[in-house]
Amino acid sequence: MERKEKLNRIFLILLSLFVVMLGYGILLPTLPYYTERLALKDNLDTDLINFHIGLLTSIYPLFQLIFVVVWGKLSDRYGRKPIIIVGLIGFVIMQLLTGLATSLTMLYVARIFGG
Repeated sequence: MERKEKLNRIFLILLSLFVVMLGYGILLPTLPYYTERLALKDNLDTDLINFHIGLLTSIYPLFQLIFVVVWGKLSDRYGRKPIIIVGLIGFVIMQLLTGLATSLTMLYVARIFGG
């Protein structure tokens, strides 16, 4: 493999990682306010709102940890490139669903499948 081809592959991997971390990083500071708005719609008290904020913040990396095994096996079977493309498309869809969530349940589903 040529040096230029290796650099192109590394660049694409780093670009994919940058896009995912950017999406995660942009959402993280707004998640408490967004969760609070949805929770107040359901008339939840402050302690329960804080619980949901903590759970929604931690559920994303937890499911990343769980799904990494599945994605790894799929990439061994079908190749890295198709799985990275599917993963990025799924990430974009789940980020959109997170932004369009109208209830805490929708927000949980989007965060779980986004991980």
